Amino acid sequence: MAVEGANYPPHPARQMIASFLSVAKIVLIFGVILMDRAAAIVNEYPMLVWCRENKVSACLIIFFLCNTIEQQLMATGAFEISIDGEHLWSKLQSGRLPALAELFSMLEEHVHSTESTLQSVQS
Repeated sequence: MAVEGANYPPHPARQMIASFLSVAKIVLIFGVILMDRAAAIVNEYPMLVWCRENKVSACLIIFFLCNTIEQQLMATGAFEISIDGEHLWSKLQSGRLPALAELFSMLEEHVHSTESTLQSVQS
């Protein structure tokens, strides 16, 4: 029995927003790094003054905050179980993960149905 993992694709709109956020993150980080050149604008906003004075902290906050949001946008929560093309479990449909006992019973049922099919074909 082979076990194969794959990513379930998120909704295309969520993918687009995550891609935009990824580019915006890089632009914001470069903006913080090059902020000294726009001193007149920066001095008007206290948050920008803080970013100019604490560049490393500001860049790290931007990086980690944007990555967290990107991750949430790309997450689907999918956990699908299929054996030999037969769909056994879907977290997207059930809203939960299977209990260990449920998983074992599904596998046993599949093995028994496969064995009975093989026996009927051989006879």
